[in-house]
Amino acid sequence: MSFTHVFSDGRVYDRAYHLNTGGNQDPAHLTLELFDETVRVYGDAAVTSGRVLVRNQNRGGEVVAQSRYTNTYTRRQGRWQIVASQWTRIPPQERAAITVSPNILDAYVGQYELAPNLIITIMREGNRLISEARGRRSELTPETETQFSVPAANLRITFVRNADGQVSHITIIGLTQALKNQVIFRYVCSQ
Repeated sequence: MSFTHVFSDGRVYDRAYHLNTGGNQDPAHLTLELFDETVRVYGDAAVTSGRVLVRNQNRGGEVVAQSRYTNTYTRRQGRWQIVASQWTRIPPQERAAITVSPNILDAYVGQYELAPNLIITIMREGNRLISEARGRRSELTPETETQFSVPAANLRITFVRNADGQVSHITIIGLTQALKNQVIFRYVCSQ
């Protein structure tokens, strides 16, 4: 029996991928929460749809993704078997931009290691923050004093402070992941 899984970015995986590669998630660190699920049965075929929240511990951080899904099943020899699945990512809700104090923006300026050999640099240009990673620059839009969206990359960055009030790391929630990262360099830029 064949199986096809289509993701919202156009990637298509088959049964072999899920059994040999994609299914190698550690179940102790993976949770799937289903919401708004509906089931429609059409003789020996059925379609389920709903919303799924995926959480997976990854490299000291947490992968978080929310999607809408549609699964198609067929009944063979009295058992239901999935034959097709399609997931469409639900983008983060947009919030209205606010104004953040320059002193607060200055505290966020620095470099953050997301993964080995992947560093995001946060810099201040006037009254706005800019991120740069691998030569790609994006403006951060403030939603709260600590949370910023990056519309160009469909991400949300949260700056987290330690008990002393210093920025200790950032959390990035986006396309498929939320990573908790240590600050490896932090400085205050002057105007």
